[in-house]
Amino acid sequence: MHKSIINTKTSLALVAVFAVAWPATAGDSGSEETVRYSVYPDDAPRNSSGAASASPCRDLAVDWPSPFTNVVAWSDGLVPHRGPVYVAGKINDAATVLWTPIQSVDTTYDMFKTLELEGGCTLCIRHWSRKRATFEDLRITGDTDIWGANVEVTELGGKVWIADDKTLSVSTYNNRKFEVHSEISGNGDLQCITQIGTSSPQGIYRLYGMNTNFHGKVLVSMRTSSDTPAALEARFSTLVITNALNLGGALDSFAYDALKLRKKSKLYAAAPDIVLAADSNRGILIGTGDGRIDVPEASGTLTVNWPLVLTTSVHFYKEGGGHLVLGNTLRFLNKNGNFITSTAAGTDCTYNIDIREGTVAVTDSHAMDGAYIAFSNDTAFVMSVGIPDGDLKTYGLRCDKTRYDTPLATTMPIRLRADAGARLTERQYLVSLVTVKSAYADDVEEKLSVVECPANYKLVGISRVAAENVASAVTFKAEIVRKGFVISFK
Repeated sequence: MHKSIINTKTSLALVAVFAVAWPATAGDSGSEETVRYSVYPDDAPRNSSGAASASPCRDLAVDWPSPFTNVVAWSDGLVPHRGPVYVAGKINDAATVLWTPIQSVDTTYDMFKTLELEGGCTLCIRHWSRKRATFEDLRITGDTDIWGANVEVTELGGKVWIADDKTLSVSTYNNRKFEVHSEISGNGDLQCITQIGTSSPQGIYRLYGMNTNFHGKVLVSMRTSSDTPAALEARFSTLVITNALNLGGALDSFAYDALKLRKKSKLYAAAPDIVLAADSNRGILIGTGDGRIDVPEASGTLTVNWPLVLTTSVHFYKEGGGHLVLGNTLRFLNKNGNFITSTAAGTDCTYNIDIREGTVAVTDSHAMDGAYIAFSNDTAFVMSVGIPDGDLKTYGLRCDKTRYDTPLATTMPIRLRADAGARLTERQYLVSLVTVKSAYADDVEEKLSVVECPANYKLVGISRVAAENVASAVTFKAEIVRKGFVISFK
């Protein structure tokens, strides 16, 4: 079935329509009348060359009559009203802009039950700060942008459905925030992409929805053609989450780039305990221009059981005073999009993983294997004492897959701790710390430093032994013993 659409710049005639079937997740099923955005007003946002442009929409000092209240804009010649599906896309193959009225209150645009945005049409939300624009059924059926005004916070509410192989991009301006309170569904992709300006060029995006029916990917990026870190210094796009489901539900098949951080972008964990579960079939790709994970609260923990993939020559930064747990094997991708299986990302990096603040731990022995690792002052690697048998107990952190002369760019401070709720009962523990190639064992030994032991235990020393079933490698082990006089009852 299809839609019959009259697409002419001046006609106000009614449109003959046929039934259109939509996915159940995108609204009620059944036949729906269609009305099309058919006339782009002469008095409308345009760029210097006179073409339709979303950029002027950020300036709320200038008002234009919104198509939402303009009879001339629509193919049926009526003010938008309940009943039809309203479709906005190109007009005569030219790009268009659809903009809301300037609102100083939270506004639900219930003149539309359903608004469909095709490729070639940008939606501008022209609301004052923290005044939410809510759409009951916003359908993205083409590659589409939604832009906020030049206000502190832009809010989008309601429900958004993104069609297969289509991308919704939400964008904001200098040091502004864009909050998506909408429930997102569909198999298309979501981009959070910041407009570069002349001052404080940072964009902050927050996903509030429990988006269990969203099965697409998420990209966070600056909007620039440059991938070089120098060109993007102090410019960040930040995605804020409080729950793993903000990023979508489980995928049917694995996607290593389900969350892509590139061009100075970061993931910010705004809740005390978030777990990105391995069974979601999602992974995190750090693309060109670097990526960051920020766990801001010292008492907070973000557990990333999604596989982490680093593109050749990128840096991954851990920021914030909180605790980051990496629970899956680290992988590397070259610039041709092929996985590197035997060596690290390359020799043209200063380092790959930089722990700038807080602490980091692993629950997978290979979670940092292959990276060149740097620890800043007051940061540490946390290793659990008394963990069950397995690779982590045998090897500690494996750092034997690398092209570098050493896996450590700096000293590696290690805090030995008991897991939360666990009780250490043994008089002595031998804890595997790091497994490295024998060729750079001397360098690593100089850089290992146990700076904290569990309560009532003290460090006896650090020794090296031949790594089990790993050729030309050694494992460093820390011996700790209980303090004071111990009586053992048989």
